[in-house]
Amino acid sequence: MNTWPYPDFPPAEFRALSEADKELCITMIRAFCAEIALQEARGMRPDPNE
Repeated sequence: MNTWPYPDFPPAEFRALSEADKELCITMIRAFCAEIALQEARGMRPDPNE
């Protein structure tokens, strides 16, 4: 889980989604960020500065 599956998702396509799909996308992004934060807190992610 090092990269978001769609790093270059076009903003125009996001704007074209229904409100429910936009909310789902935002929820998935928040979950992704929470997972990354948890991995970092537990020392499970490599330090990008090394």
